[in-house]
Amino acid sequence: MRCLCHESVTAPTRGARHLRHESVTARQAGDRLAPIGTTIPYSWYVDPEILRREQERIFRSAWQYAGHTGQPPEPGTFFTGAAGRAPAVVTRAADGELRAAPRSEEEPGFPRDELGLHWVAVDTWGPFVFVHASPDPEPLADALGTMPAQVAELGLDLDGLVHHSRWETELEANWKVVCENFRECHHCEVAHPGFSAVIDVSTDAYALDASGRVSAQLGPVRNSGRDTLDVAGADVEQSWIDELMAFDDRVGVEDRVLVEGVPRSVAAGALERGVLMGRSEQLIGRFQQLTAAALTDVVETRP
Repeated sequence: MRCLCHESVTAPTRGARHLRHESVTARQAGDRLAPIGTTIPYSWYVDPEILRREQERIFRSAWQYAGHTGQPPEPGTFFTGAAGRAPAVVTRAADGELRAAPRSEEEPGFPRDELGLHWVAVDTWGPFVFVHASPDPEPLADALGTMPAQVAELGLDLDGLVHHSRWETELEANWKVVCENFRECHHCEVAHPGFSAVIDVSTDAYALDASGRVSAQLGPVRNSGRDTLDVAGADVEQSWIDELMAFDDRVGVEDRVLVEGVPRSVAAGALERGVLMGRSEQLIGRFQQLTAAALTDVVETRP
């Protein structure tokens, strides 16, 4: 089972996170990761200036997932997303191509230079639509790194995936806490009994791996009598979808309790920073390294 998490994507969706993969053992994957020590300062989770810099240097400076190509199926249809804090409108033009801005230039007398929306970059990986606030960003393929190759290795047909529904939520927690929650599973056995009944999350079986900005989690499927978590195309039965969504909801509710409890501890100010737990929190360490690298001058001037 594998979770592929791209570090530039800031909002992991819901609870299910695994696809079958058995080529790397837990110890082999863990040994490939560099040793990580202490966490970033806890003040970074509550400091408004840190959040402002993150919006500028991480969210606005990276490709962001916006939606699915099936959401604007016909010319003239559209959906909305965001490139960092900037709202984005993705529309399907008359020629069938995706555009990340409305056609205001077609309105007679409209002062587009003064009132028109700015164009943003838009690109796709399979059916997944990404936007970038810069009109000339790094290629999406470069940003995705090894993720497409790893997904292809799993045998998943991206083009066969269809859009089912869009689900959004808000959490009373800093975005980094949510990302970190999805980059370790040593909490799973206690916090997610249903998930742990399907996936073997023991230390010796559950593996972590990282390559560039891509993080992966690998765990064998238990012989639990239920189907594995998977991704399906258009021919899947609705009952299977309903079961998976209900399962995913349960895991999401369990995670909400965890991540919304973290701000209370951080805000107490009792500790300046924490210590990461060896191999089981290696991906959190990698995520924090990338975050700190994006905020280099903040690292130099703030505790």
